[in-house]
Amino acid sequence: MLVGIPDAEIEEAVNLLPSHSFVYQYIAWAKWQDDSPLAFHLGVALALMACTAHQNYVVDGVFKRPTLPNLYIGCIGETGTGKTNAISMGTDLLVAVNPNILGADPTSEEALMKNLAAQPQQLWISEEWGGSFLATTRDPSSYRHALRGALTKWYDGRSENRKDAKGKEYNVVEPRLSLLTGSTPSHLEQFTTQNDWMNGFLNRKIFMMGESQRSFNSPQLDTTASTRREFLLRTLTEAFQCVDPSQCVGIEDIARDRLYDWLQLDKERSDVLTDVHKAALKRTRMHVSKVATVIGWDCGGARSSQPWKVSIAIINFAIAVAEFHRRTVTNIIDNIAQNRDMCDLRNLYRSLSPEEYRHPGECYRVAGMLKRRFDAVMETAVAEGRVAVQSQNGQQFYKLIEDGEPEKYDPHLVVTVPPITEAPVRLVVDNTQYIQPPEAHSKDAMALHMHTRGFEYD
Repeated sequence: MLVGIPDAEIEEAVNLLPSHSFVYQYIAWAKWQDDSPLAFHLGVALALMACTAHQNYVVDGVFKRPTLPNLYIGCIGETGTGKTNAISMGTDLLVAVNPNILGADPTSEEALMKNLAAQPQQLWISEEWGGSFLATTRDPSSYRHALRGALTKWYDGRSENRKDAKGKEYNVVEPRLSLLTGSTPSHLEQFTTQNDWMNGFLNRKIFMMGESQRSFNSPQLDTTASTRREFLLRTLTEAFQCVDPSQCVGIEDIARDRLYDWLQLDKERSDVLTDVHKAALKRTRMHVSKVATVIGWDCGGARSSQPWKVSIAIINFAIAVAEFHRRTVTNIIDNIAQNRDMCDLRNLYRSLSPEEYRHPGECYRVAGMLKRRFDAVMETAVAEGRVAVQSQNGQQFYKLIEDGEPEKYDPHLVVTVPPITEAPVRLVVDNTQYIQPPEAHSKDAMALHMHTRGFEYD
């Protein structure tokens, strides 16, 4: 079961920051505007501040490597928990100050390159990231699949000079791309696998899980809302206008000791993790440095015109955000399939019913698979004796076999999806068609196979 970050823990973390912090004031303002989880509002606040940082701003000599302030933020929650509302509230503030900072939804790697060449500093917002981006980029044969690699590359702020398909040259110079996305847990389960979480794309995002915890009758309970909003707009404006970042000259001794202790703890915990969890969380330490860099721009002195140091408050807050991310990702990994075959097989079972035969068109839609892939996975499901097939007017309909106990089905069961070119033997029993596994080549083998599933071969 996926569990969100409690609002009380979010407030405790935010209270580590000084009251003149944009993130602090944003949470104080946003929590009375709607009942969205504070985890979402925290993610939005960090993304807004990250996209205001000047291209020349970098924290060097403090962490393992020079750290840029851009962030990839993912708000995770069930439908109706308020992801869209939380993101829209932040977007409205940003548009009021600098509407040009919002990047267009890239349709391809080439489109993203052109966007960044024209505007290297931008925030890309996707309120339905799971159902749109993940769903359309998971297939390696899709032209959109390359977007994952492009987002991975430009997260690190790499400059690049390339030509498009028509030979026109584009120069992307020190891009500062930030992402703010929303997704449901079911979309992550449906469109990602554990293998996906082990690569460099997903583990570059900071994920924040939220769940509904608050309710109130009126959004006017906060009498300081107007004043806080004016402060937020003014802070965003000043942040965008700052073109000469102050130099970070180090980290306070107490902050260094705190960071060292946490790094040791993180290493000890990583040593006992599974390979999947370890890979999915490998950039958690980097998230600490990225969040600390953003908070340095927010309230740490990067806009003060004076040399500044990373403080204990900044480090404690950054560690708290990293811990929220760690809990969220661990929870997600525990609930998704190990690879694409297992993921697709699980999605197929979810598209079926043990009570009635369903039309394949409905199954394709619910399972989120193309027909070719669905048919290949279905052959495995039928061969395993978990799905019955009935022909009506030349059309096949599918139903879960209750003896297969789909509700107890283990999504991590190792299965092999046979190539589509194989032509398995078909057997009809009581007007129901069953597909014989490829390893059975005789009538006796088929009879044994059917008998073990409660059918007698005649």
